[in-house]
Amino acid sequence: HFSKACRLGDGSSCAHLANLYQKGKGGEASLPQAIALLRKSCQRKYGNGCSKLGSLYAKGLGVSKNLRTAFHLHRKACKLFSPDGCHQIGNLWETGFRGVPKNPSKAMAYHHRACLLGQSSSCNSVGTLYSKGTKGKKQKSKAVFWYRKACKMKSGLGCFNLGDLYRFGQWVKKNKKIAHRLYLRSCALRSGKGCNILEVMYRSGYNVKKSFKR
Repeated sequence: HFSKACRLGDGSSCAHLANLYQKGKGGEASLPQAIALLRKSCQRKYGNGCSKLGSLYAKGLGVSKNLRTAFHLHRKACKLFSPDGCHQIGNLWETGFRGVPKNPSKAMAYHHRACLLGQSSSCNSVGTLYSKGTKGKKQKSKAVFWYRKACKMKSGLGCFNLGDLYRFGQWVKKNKKIAHRLYLRSCALRSGKGCNILEVMYRSGYNVKKSFKR
């Protein structure tokens, strides 16, 4: 069905078919075929197709690594309302790339857009940018708000960061029980940091019953 729909011009189906070729589901894996299908998907204005193609350029998988090409593809994806596209371009502005300096203000704008489109990792990134400060000024209440939003949207790292604030009483009233619950949620959402801090807490008996079985 995906193959026929892709031939008929459906960009979403081209991207789904590319995913099958990339992972070898239902047949032999073929990265070149997946890349060709992602190009079609992006040409047909399917944002997630552009973003997936951009990620391949960013990593140099099946194509020559090119962060500028990745940047342009992610930017196009974001304009086409791809949450991942906005998230990835936010990351590029956050870290800087190939001689282009980092730009926290632009990173904030793209992560904010991605968060509103449903990308929980970007909600966490917005919180982190506020906690570090934009233009030299930390905005504590906004950092707490966005970490909480990220956690509600199932960002494991968002739950971990919010847990840290409660654990140390930073910008919120110190509450070790809330911190513990947030770390549990973080670990359940497969955040390595969340699971690691829980192990430390259980082994040391930090505000929880000491245990070596966890």
